[in-house]
Formats: sequence, C-alpha cells, structure tokens
Amino acid sequence: MIGRLTETSLTAAHLGTTHEQMAWPQDPSSYDNLREVLLELLAELDVGVDVPATQEEFTASRGQLSRAITGTGVKLGIKVAEAVRKSMKGAN
Repeated sequence: MIGRLTETSLTAAHLGTTHEQMAWPQDPSSYDNLREVLLELLAELDVGVDVPATQEEFTASRGQLSRAITGTGVKLGIKVAEAVRKSMKGAN
C-alpha cells in the first residue's frame, strides 16, 4: 500500500510541474505534448477536468484548472494520512 501511495504522490508532483509548465510560452506542438502528458496524469489520478486545446484558452481558464488540481491534492493528502495511520495501528 505504501508503494502505491508513493507512486500516486510522484504522479501528483508530476501533474503539478506539468500544469505549471503549460503556462509558460510554448509553440503549439510543445503545448500539445504537455497537454497529452497532463491528460494522462489527470486520468491516472482520476481527476475529471477538461484541458483546453490551446495555450491561450489554458491561460484564460488556468484558475479553474488549478482549483481542481489543488482539490485533488488535498484528497490525496487525506488518503495518504489515513493509510499511514492504518499502517501505524497495524504495526503496534
């Protein structure tokens, strides 16, 4: 279980950095590549949000997407804390 939580935490960190990279000026093909990575990470973490097709649309809706990602991070943090608490109980 701890291994899976570690993997999920790493995926969430990758999601955050990819999301941040998408705000930087990109040529359309670079944005498309980052968008594909972000979509895969969102799917892996079961976050149901749309990612705009262009960087201009992304920039305009970035706040909304950021809130969805932050909410997911909070939920993941709660899951990790619960799993650690359960594993600690089992160790005693």
